[in-house]
Amino acid sequence: MFTHVEPWLNPEKIEDLWWFEGHPGTPERARQSFDAVPHQALFVGHFHRWFLVTPDEAVLWNGEQPIALNSHRRYLIGVDALVNGRCLIYDTKARVLTPLDVRGAG
Repeated sequence: MFTHVEPWLNPEKIEDLWWFEGHPGTPERARQSFDAVPHQALFVGHFHRWFLVTPDEAVLWNGEQPIALNSHRRYLIGVDALVNGRCLIYDTKARVLTPLDVRGAG
């Protein structure tokens, strides 16, 4: 699932689009997102930073190297902003996140 804001927020309400009380980088804070939708991989971009959280732990990952996701776990994945020159490729078969730095590309 790909959303701008956390999946528990309503993207059609302007106040939800700009809601911010810190990024959901802990299992406790991410719980609302996991409870709101059944998807295994939840991608959000609103925070302009990398983070990776499961229902049980914050995974040590800073978006500087690829990381494989366990097929038996759920993840909330914060993707840095393209405006910062960062993006991500998600290989759905291998379940690997590969961050890209596009500054200076082309």
